[in-house]
Amino acid sequence: MLDFQSSTFFLKKETLRVRVLFFSIVFINRKVKQKFMATEPTKLTNTIKKMLTKGLTASEKIELSEEKPVTHLQNKQWESDSSTHIKDQVDPAEIWNNIISTCWPHERKVARRRRYLRIGYSVAAVCLVLLMGMWTVDYFTNPYITINASLDKKLTVATLPDNSKIWLKEGASIRYKSKFIKNRDVILTGEASFDVTKSSHPFRVHFQDAQIEVKGTEFNIKSGNKLAEITLYTGSIVFSAEALQKSIDMKPSDQIIYNTVTHEVTNNEIDLEDYDWRSEEYRFVDKPMSELVDLINESYHANIKIRDAQCARNLFSGTIRKSESLEDVLDKICISFNLKIKAEKDSIILY
Repeated sequence: MLDFQSSTFFLKKETLRVRVLFFSIVFINRKVKQKFMATEPTKLTNTIKKMLTKGLTASEKIELSEEKPVTHLQNKQWESDSSTHIKDQVDPAEIWNNIISTCWPHERKVARRRRYLRIGYSVAAVCLVLLMGMWTVDYFTNPYITINASLDKKLTVATLPDNSKIWLKEGASIRYKSKFIKNRDVILTGEASFDVTKSSHPFRVHFQDAQIEVKGTEFNIKSGNKLAEITLYTGSIVFSAEALQKSIDMKPSDQIIYNTVTHEVTNNEIDLEDYDWRSEEYRFVDKPMSELVDLINESYHANIKIRDAQCARNLFSGTIRKSESLEDVLDKICISFNLKIKAEKDSIILY
């Protein structure tokens, strides 16, 4: 074993022992870690920590230099007879990482966690760029087509690429992708009636936070700010909304009124003749007067009231053309039930 106190050692270079001690940490970490770190920290580990923080006394330096890994490395350096240290080619970052791993393992865990976070952020950024690229490609190669119903026309008819027909009420609008055949999704604002061509691809109408899915049928959707009204003429459809825990199957003559604020659903069974506004006339059979007046008020934006409760229960049968004026419609009702008309402020009273 070398005698570090002899004059011969200092003939080489006074600094050689210090450099060997520092760079030998790499060797110590690799050769001794498994043996000594499996249990509790050893005296050697504590000596290394003290050397890197507070420094060692002369006796402690001698003890450290006599450790087998250190003497082995010093012998190799002595035999090389070179002014260049045999460990100079070691990456300093690797040396420091091994020091931290041995002496401060918790710091190593923090560094590893930070590295994983950086990798995670990089992966997320790459995914975001890819998604944005896909969205950009889809935006330019598969743009939306928008159809707006005129405000001065009561009815606008549109034919979709799959030959489905849509009747739009004034002020309503629809949007759909140009590549429509395999992705039959329509976004509706306002009121529209649909005659959907049968296909293996579902037909979906999105409005507010709800949607209707069908394969081939006729139905009407009236989408307002707070209430959405869905009426089924033929076939079957499935109603669903994000806030609901279940979907609702509908059959012909079913009507659903969905409150988009409270998320309440009301189910009704209605007379389809009253609600198919696509035809040129209303055809009524035993229609209660109270319901007939409600329909007239909605169609003509009027405020008609029936003063006599008994009269409100009368049943009306007949045809009213949608092109008829409000005055002609009221005359027809008054003749049928022997009623009179008078105006009161902004209301029309039947009595």
